[in-house]
Amino acid sequence: MDFEIPEELKMIQSMVRDFVTDQLKPLERIVLGRAADLSDAQMYLPLEKEQELMGMVKEMGLWGLSAPEELGGVGLDILGNCLVEEELAQTVIPFSFGDVTPILFDCSPRQREKYLSPALNRQKYPYLALMEPGREGFEGMEVRVEKANGSYVLNGKKVSLSQPRAAKDYFAVVFAVTDPEKPLREGVSCFLVDKGVSGFSVSGA
Repeated sequence: MDFEIPEELKMIQSMVRDFVTDQLKPLERIVLGRAADLSDAQMYLPLEKEQELMGMVKEMGLWGLSAPEELGGVGLDILGNCLVEEELAQTVIPFSFGDVTPILFDCSPRQREKYLSPALNRQKYPYLALMEPGREGFEGMEVRVEKANGSYVLNGKKVSLSQPRAAKDYFAVVFAVTDPEKPLREGVSCFLVDKGVSGFSVSGA
């Protein structure tokens, strides 16, 4: 069995390492400010700087690393993504190479245009709403879905670790129970909920 990292991935790893060293690490003082406690620091890049860095990564051909090539990404495999994440872990700067939740790769063409493309280009930020308050796993998921007047109505609360900016457009990727009589894998569906939909609110954004 060959455990050697392919040369192509070594090249990507080296490019990401240089980017982290030259572009991200010098920004740490700006992002963290002078706060002694990291929880008090503003963990966002200035929007203009984020856009500048995104442009650099696109010029490097590394934007959308995990997205399939046919969807506008690089199509990097699991090993390649692990190598990239290892390099990004060398800094506290909150920056990714255009990562989006993989479930969006299975969207319909209309949904890709409305959600996936804007998410890849950072025009919309997705909240991944999978977990629920007070629950560590997925068993006993309480958020329910009902059909009403040709639409779906979701009821319940979710917890998200995503941190889209409040000033940005966003949507939620919500997992909810559609059939409580079926096993969890078969009785849960995913819904894309737009910002501004009646009854949808986000706290802590």
